[in-house]
Amino acid sequence: VVVANPAYGTDEAAYEQYAAHLLLGGFNPYAHNLLPALRQFQVPIQYATYTTSGGVVSTLGYPALPVLFVVPFIWLTGGVQAVPLANITALVATMVVTFFVLPRRFRALAVLSVVGLPILFGYAVAGVNVIMAVPFLVVVAWGFTQTRARGRLGPRRRPPDAGLGLSVPDHETAWVFAPFIPLALLGAPLTGPG
Repeated sequence: VVVANPAYGTDEAAYEQYAAHLLLGGFNPYAHNLLPALRQFQVPIQYATYTTSGGVVSTLGYPALPVLFVVPFIWLTGGVQAVPLANITALVATMVVTFFVLPRRFRALAVLSVVGLPILFGYAVAGVNVIMAVPFLVVVAWGFTQTRARGRLGPRRRPPDAGLGLSVPDHETAWVFAPFIPLALLGAPLTGPG
């Protein structure tokens, strides 16, 4: 199905893959009209994003990291269904990261949460790029629990900080979390108990 079917069900996936092709050709995807992607990837017109004036959005409005993440999958697949494969890889990474950051007795929940929630796999296959931000946000959440458990800030803050730094250029959803991180850190005691 992946090799034989070039169609995408969302303009998001089509625009990401087209933008990655432009990037591989040495072009700035943010400076090009991406409407040819809708035809090339057979996106049903009802799944295009419309402007308030009734036109179709024709430019890349997503952060750059998903486009960069799709590039190696274009090389691997020859350009067929690279976005869903990139998303599925991110979903597997989410499962692995979650498995290792959870306490031993809860590790099965990492597998269950990824495999047992069909909506996640559906989003991945549809090309919804928020899936690419999830492994990074898991690291951010883990960092909060570690800060609260130790009762202080320290060098172990680097992975969660990097997770936030990588999730913000990946998807707009991570931007919602950004203001709450300093608030959470303010709530963490700066010294150990006692």
